[in-house]
Amino acid sequence: MLDAAYYDKLGLKTVYEKVLHGERLSAEDGLALFNTPDPTAVGALALHRRLALHGDKTFYVVNRQINYTNICVNGCLFCAFRRDALDDADAFLLTKDDIIRRLEDAKNSALHLDELHIVGGCHPKLRLAFFEDLFETIRTIAPDLPIKAFTPVEIDHFSKLEHCSSKEVLERLKARGLLMMRGGGAEIFDETLRKKLCPHKADSKTWLRISGEAHELGIKTNCTMLFGHLETYAHRVDHL
Repeated sequence: MLDAAYYDKLGLKTVYEKVLHGERLSAEDGLALFNTPDPTAVGALALHRRLALHGDKTFYVVNRQINYTNICVNGCLFCAFRRDALDDADAFLLTKDDIIRRLEDAKNSALHLDELHIVGGCHPKLRLAFFEDLFETIRTIAPDLPIKAFTPVEIDHFSKLEHCSSKEVLERLKARGLLMMRGGGAEIFDETLRKKLCPHKADSKTWLRISGEAHELGIKTNCTMLFGHLETYAHRVDHL
């Protein structure tokens, strides 16, 4: 049972009442939650709301995630994954056969796969046709396995390589089996911070625009947030 007096003491009386009544929280409420010294109190409110919406059910998916390359043009400040070229130490670029082999190994494991995830760096020369061909092969091998691939940042990169719109990139990929997109590359939407953290990556407006284009085409998306760097609680709430 949630203790109303305790939440009042924490300065969360308004949040407590909204959660109990199933009301949407405001940005000010979000800041209050981030500033709460007792994270277990926040967790208890979240659990209460989750149980109200979904009961005691928990959902998960089993996926095979394949990173096709760590060669990337973006040069983000926080990234230890990225390499500039294939001859750099620890750089890699998977071939189509490499990717298919990893998928087949996963399919032959004891686990039932729910999704195939494909994501990687923005390679300066890897064209969209490579992935169109890859998706077509995947569809023949695993026709019922949903493909969840790329982020809006990668879509923006492909559009520049192909000299076409981002929506055309999405249409071409959807035609070959893309059902969902990854949420990476959102990082933090505040542009002042973004210029320091990832100045060469698609900006927040581009990221959100491409996500909107995906939704118009029926492609589902999600959104991640990179935190614990230069941001404040206000930046996190703004992102959310």
